[in-house]
Amino acid sequence: MDRPVLLTQQPRLNAQQISIVTGRPKTSIASAVKLLQKKGVITRKTDVVDSRRRVLHLSESGQATYAAIIKSFVEREKQMLETLDPAERRELVRLFGKIIAAADAWAKPY
Repeated sequence: MDRPVLLTQQPRLNAQQISIVTGRPKTSIASAVKLLQKKGVITRKTDVVDSRRRVLHLSESGQATYAAIIKSFVEREKQMLETLDPAERRELVRLFGKIIAAADAWAKPY
């Protein structure tokens, strides 16, 4: 359920934008959107800024699901990082920053 997480960070995305951001094929995003709509996790509405676009939103059920699972992810991340000393954590953040800065080279759709 990684697509709904994206919607918590970037509201008003459409399926094509999610495909670009995640690097996933448009067909897999379209299938996921249909499934998540069927489950009531997301809704698709006309964009208030551009009525030609249909954007995705987390439903109340989707928000509740996200809230329920994010706590366990945050706790797991905390446990993982506890194994590193402060200097190692800073180095990890630096390395992730370097990877993210090079996104133009590797973050291309499949």
